[in-house]
Amino acid sequence: MTRSLGRTPFPRRRAWGAGLTLAGIGVAVAALVPFRSSIDGSLAALVLVVPVAIGVAVGGIPVAPVGIITGFLAYDYFFIPPFDTFRVAGGSRWVSLAVYTAVSLIVGGVVAQVQAARAEAEAREAELGLLYELAREVSDADDLQAALRAVAHLARARLDLTTAAVLLPESLGPPDPGRTTGLRAAAVEGAPLPERDLERLVAMLPLREVSEVPGAPGLVAAPLAASAGPAGVLAVTGRGVGAPPAPHGGSGPATPASAGPACAGPLAASP
Repeated sequence: MTRSLGRTPFPRRRAWGAGLTLAGIGVAVAALVPFRSSIDGSLAALVLVVPVAIGVAVGGIPVAPVGIITGFLAYDYFFIPPFDTFRVAGGSRWVSLAVYTAVSLIVGGVVAQVQAARAEAEAREAELGLLYELAREVSDADDLQAALRAVAHLARARLDLTTAAVLLPESLGPPDPGRTTGLRAAAVEGAPLPERDLERLVAMLPLREVSEVPGAPGLVAAPLAASAGPAGVLAVTGRGVGAPPAPHGGSGPATPASAGPACAGPLAASP
């Protein structure tokens, strides 16, 4: 499952992570400064690593530089003699600052890896749950039409979409005099797709991966594949549905980012 439909993650978590890091460093400094003459500087360094770990746990690895730089400056200014200045007296003090920086980098990296592994595991679990629910809904359907409606309904409900439509080639069903695009809506949940957007979608066929439809903002299409080959298209619209820029500045088709439970392409469909 390399391509997904879903919402892009909000950067708000990074802001929360950075805020918690800065607040934690402020609290640590306020608590330790009155005792800095009587405590070991290594204790202060150890305490200042904790806000870095908390910030990375909440906001991810991009928050780490904020905590490391702020903690470095706070440690130097408040806990490295001479106090209340950025001057460092003696080579051993530089070693202390270097050790603090190294420990902060290591702790931040470990926490980020643990969080990434946890997020990936939760995403996989959610995907398996979605696939199980989809298989159950399709198996309970009385006929192909009911199965397709179940697919559209489940996609819209689980991904919080405005529209989810299963589109099949005209040749797989009775012709629709109102459609001239070569695709018919076998099942639609939500608002119907404009004919103009369907024409743009048809111009992209055959689809090989989840793709945005050029000229139709917010419309994303995923191929439905059967054992005999392409069987149709799952077309969705919704706030937050979209794709990030192509990697490395490429000009190839963009693909939507994954954010939790998702439908992956090509999606399996009953022949």
